[in-house]
Amino acid sequence: MDQIRWLPSGRVLDAGCGLGSYFAALAARVPSGMVVGLDITLSMLTRVAGWHPTVPLICGDVRTLPVVSGAFDVVVSAHMLYHIPNLDAAIRELHRVLRPGGCLLAIYDSVASQTELDELFLTSGGTATLNSITTLFSIENGRRHLEPVFETVDLYTTTSEMLVTDPQPILDEIDCLRPVAEAHLASRISWEAMLAQVSARVHEVIASEGRFRITETKGVFVCRRTEHAGQPAGAGPGQAQPAL
Repeated sequence: MDQIRWLPSGRVLDAGCGLGSYFAALAARVPSGMVVGLDITLSMLTRVAGWHPTVPLICGDVRTLPVVSGAFDVVVSAHMLYHIPNLDAAIRELHRVLRPGGCLLAIYDSVASQTELDELFLTSGGTATLNSITTLFSIENGRRHLEPVFETVDLYTTTSEMLVTDPQPILDEIDCLRPVAEAHLASRISWEAMLAQVSARVHEVIASEGRFRITETKGVFVCRRTEHAGQPAGAGPGQAQPAL
């Protein structure tokens, strides 16, 4: 997230915030500004509100954001767009709520990333790799969706290795994919049973080796709305939407 210049008083929207894992890092970059979280799942936001009571939260659909146009300096979209049936409508909305000169940070993985999670899912009741389920938007194909809407799109990638000693982040990572992955479980295997098997396997590896190793290639699309940009092609007129 350090590919852009952050305004200390900036307004940031975490669109598809999930469990709020980016809130702390974003708040540190806008110490006198505001971070807002948005997610479509009310039960998720209820949990997040208990962990981050000072962060304003919105329950809403990214395809029709309940936010006035130009409200934010930065919008963050992390591991969310591959959940969206009408992907291009969502990207137009992310553009709309940015002020002129604002920036979208789209944080996604390579389709060849985190194959260790694929193996955990397959050996715990899954019938397809997680990477194959989330190919709708990735660092390999994201540019073709973003460039028709944003004036400039740059991609920055890194390859790293995570050494995990606590199974919970792995369980959280897989659990966030439930909306798209649950349909790919074997018959008579529940989501909860699959997660229990994943937990047992990760505990076993950590007990044996001291850590669970995950390799990943991540990318950040830095998408800028120019100072004098109009609406992107295909965008509708500005809707009357409630202010934050």
